[in-house]
Amino acid sequence: MILGMLLVTPLFAKNLTNPHKPSISVVFSTQDPVPGGAADEHFTSFGNPAINDFNHVAYLATVSNLSSRIGNPPAMTADTQTKTWSGIWADDIMGKRKLVVRTLTTTSPFPMLGGNGFKTLSDPVYNNSETLAFIGTWYSDSYSFTDTFHGGTGVWTSKNLTQPVAFVGQPTPVAPGVVNTFLRPIGYVPPAFDSFIQIALPDQGGVVIWANVLPGHVAGDTPATQKGIFAQDTLGRLQPVAIEGDTLLVGGSNKTIATLSFMSSSNSVGAQTRHFSQYTGNILYTATFTDGSQAAIKVQFP
Repeated sequence: MILGMLLVTPLFAKNLTNPHKPSISVVFSTQDPVPGGAADEHFTSFGNPAINDFNHVAYLATVSNLSSRIGNPPAMTADTQTKTWSGIWADDIMGKRKLVVRTLTTTSPFPMLGGNGFKTLSDPVYNNSETLAFIGTWYSDSYSFTDTFHGGTGVWTSKNLTQPVAFVGQPTPVAPGVVNTFLRPIGYVPPAFDSFIQIALPDQGGVVIWANVLPGHVAGDTPATQKGIFAQDTLGRLQPVAIEGDTLLVGGSNKTIATLSFMSSSNSVGAQTRHFSQYTGNILYTATFTDGSQAAIKVQFP
């Protein structure tokens, strides 16, 4: 168990020859055996890794396997297929690295036909409870057009890999204060998730989602998307935080949100947590209203 921890903790261990110089160690490499993989499989590339306060890591990686076939006739040179898949690995609470989720195996150059499983995975976000979240595309022969998931792109957490937290095509939750009171016309399509821009995973509550939302419209219309912020509360329920077009009470006046700024800092400061608290899950965003004024809004879940 101590050896497993040493794979990560030397990043902050003292250098005995020069105590002011940080120690450097390899956390993972393409030469490593693949946890949860076959003996003849190897890592070929890695995504952008994450590290938590316990020096535990999580990362996306691609795995390859080389297999040869006998030519026909036998005198022909054997050809080689490359079987590849991707997965997300993470350290558990004891520092042991495990495969958390993987994609279906594909064989180049043949396309995937039928079956159910993940086609793609994003880089994970990772909190101090060794829980991770990611955006994934689940392969299925059917599609999700209602609030029941049948395949497609969604946001998932390692706490529940059988059902996404949210998925493209799912009607978005609506705050009680912004429910439209007018009669909905025939053929009305409620607001729904159109795509996911970015996610975060605080230590309290659940995943935070920055998404493009297709607003409510009549079937056949193609309205422009609006950006929205959503977050799981402490009970795991997905709650709306703010959506462009919402109305907020600011300084005694009701103001309509024109644009939102959230998890969109410039590259020079993009890696720093700015719009949410990692420890409490509280959210901070900037709203620009249709009258040109702005406000910073803090959201705290009970």
